[in-house]
Amino acid sequence: MAIFLKRPDFASTSPVKRLVLPMVLVMLGLAMLLLGVTVYSGRTMDQDAIARQQALIDNAFTTRLNSAVGELRSVAWWDDTVKYTAPETFDRDWLDREIGSYMNESYHHDRLIIFDERNRPIYVHGEGTGLGSRQLAIDVAATVPLLRQARGGPDVSPRIETNAGKGELYEYGGTDNRKFGRGIGAIIRIEGKPALATALLITPSYDIAKTSPTRRVVLSIIDVTQPVLTEIGRSALMPDLSFRLANDKRLGSFDLKTDDGQLLAKLNWTPKQPGSEMVQRVLPGILSVIGAALVFLVILMGRLVTSTKQLAAREADARFLADHDALTGLANRRRLESLFVDFFTKPQQVHQRVAVACVDLDRFKDINDTLGHNAGDELIKAVGERLKSKLNPDDTLARLGGDEFAIMRPVHSEQDADILSDLIADCFSESFLVMGHLIEANASTGLAFASSQNSFGDTIKRADIALYNAKANGRGRLTRFTKAMADEIEHRHAIQVDLRRALTERELTLNYQPIVEAASGAITSVEALLRWNSPTHGFVPPDLFVSIAEEVGLMAELGRFVIEQAIEDARRWPELTTAINISPAQLRSATILHDLLEPAKRFGVSPSRITIEITESVLMSSDDRTLRVLNELKRHGFTLALDDFGTGYSSLAYIRDFPFDKLKIDRSFVQGLSESERSLAIVEGVVKFGKILGREIVAEGIETEAEMAAMQKAGATHLQGYLFSRALPADHIEAIAATFGTTSTATPSRKTAARRARALS
Repeated sequence: MAIFLKRPDFASTSPVKRLVLPMVLVMLGLAMLLLGVTVYSGRTMDQDAIARQQALIDNAFTTRLNSAVGELRSVAWWDDTVKYTAPETFDRDWLDREIGSYMNESYHHDRLIIFDERNRPIYVHGEGTGLGSRQLAIDVAATVPLLRQARGGPDVSPRIETNAGKGELYEYGGTDNRKFGRGIGAIIRIEGKPALATALLITPSYDIAKTSPTRRVVLSIIDVTQPVLTEIGRSALMPDLSFRLANDKRLGSFDLKTDDGQLLAKLNWTPKQPGSEMVQRVLPGILSVIGAALVFLVILMGRLVTSTKQLAAREADARFLADHDALTGLANRRRLESLFVDFFTKPQQVHQRVAVACVDLDRFKDINDTLGHNAGDELIKAVGERLKSKLNPDDTLARLGGDEFAIMRPVHSEQDADILSDLIADCFSESFLVMGHLIEANASTGLAFASSQNSFGDTIKRADIALYNAKANGRGRLTRFTKAMADEIEHRHAIQVDLRRALTERELTLNYQPIVEAASGAITSVEALLRWNSPTHGFVPPDLFVSIAEEVGLMAELGRFVIEQAIEDARRWPELTTAINISPAQLRSATILHDLLEPAKRFGVSPSRITIEITESVLMSSDDRTLRVLNELKRHGFTLALDDFGTGYSSLAYIRDFPFDKLKIDRSFVQGLSESERSLAIVEGVVKFGKILGREIVAEGIETEAEMAAMQKAGATHLQGYLFSRALPADHIEAIAATFGTTSTATPSRKTAARRARALS
């Protein structure tokens, strides 16, 4: 039964296979043949139409060139032109007004040049040109054949229609015996771009006697820009004629060539396609013959193909993005590591070395903050393109992330690394044009070497350490990795770890340096200075652990510790003022007022006994919030001092515009004053300006009697430095205040005050 049931099925399907399927195939074949003939006919008609339109475009260029010759005739065949181009009556103003401006404004000729009998330019008109300019030299070089023809040379004007014979210099008027310079013109190339160039001998219009024996020549140039091309296209009934390169095969294409056959540019326009229109009318009837089944099959196959392509594209994109940076298209860290490993797997390269350079843009955050993140992204792409353009084929450029790039280069000697260093520096020698802005970018670079014994991770780490060293030592430089750098990083890391513990266990202490009154030598105030004597590292310089605190985000906690301890210690010398340094990050904090007022209230210290010292860097932005915070501190009674004046921009506007009570002149500005009258005069000017505004002037870094005398002469009101005392523990300051009194209780001489302070230190 089973066999029987199968047989009818086979029999019933056989006629379908023998009859229907062949008929379908024949119908499909006839339909496809008809479709092919129709399409072929339409394509042939379209090709013929495009050929005719190409001829129209060529004729339009010829017409425009002839028009340009006619326009040039209006100024070349003129008695006045003969007169005002002659050496004895040369008039540049007349030429500018009557010829240069006229040809530009009336006929849109871009540049006009007049040559003397030796083909030397004597007059130039046009934007960006002038006698001796680069553009003039380019134009003259490009138009030499036209000038030669104007002097009787070979004919280069197959497009120009004149009544002169071939090789003749003149053509004759139709109604009289006057002769005029023969029209000359051609399509030429100027710096790789097309241009229409025309030339004429300058001849008189009526007064034949004025004919110049020197035969001066006037030449004009019309750059074939898009507006000119559009005008030519309109004359050929092709208004969208353009230089635009299109991949759409339905667009017409015309090869614009110079008159000597050199290709200048490919032009595109939307051609009239009568064949396509015919096919569009006939095609529905043909497709109806094919039937719904074929449509369904086509749709199904189309979807299948589309899905397959999309899947393949997604897979290709995924593979690419896995190994490349999305912004720049460069290799990413993963790809760089793979190439690094592959390099040493090749037997011939096992004993070679590679140099890996980590390149990081300096102050990239400033660019993002000022111009925006889009500009930052564009700058990163521009840097990547410039680096890539200068590298060798066997180099690898990667973007590691952010504003950091990496370059891997096989090296055979130290010279190879030096060449790489010079290459990176050269990339940043010129500005980057980003979104209309010229950006002077710079970069720091760390360089490390690797052999087959080194891992990729260790190599990148060493290059990063060298990069960190380059940035720490001034930026804009390349530093090679050394073992000492790694030791320093380990040391900084150990200090970072111990600094957190030191804050928790209060290992940090405050010392106080006295500030004396210049007139009496009495101590009036002290400045709180942070110190750290670590059980592990010994005495750690403040510059080191403060910079580490800024890097790891400990400045807020460190600043609160200084404020609390300084205000608490201030209770021990009620007659003195205590100065506290506030970092820019603290001043920008939303809790700065609370951080100062709360301990002052808790320890019972009046804000008037606290001086807040800030540096010029806080004022650089001069934003409204900074001014509001300073005024709020002033309103609560705190004294404000501008610290380290002289190390930054040293703007007198800071003294004028901000509510400072004191101005502290930095020690670097004080040193050597006794030997330089000019420096002393500058300091005296600053002091006088501060006094006019009612500010106290504190001179820092006084170490010698001569410096003290110089600052007294300059008019400083207070002095601070090792001459009087180093920074002392709070117990010493309390003893000084109790033993020797303050400005309100005693007025010892300056030398006496200095000796007392040093005795207690």
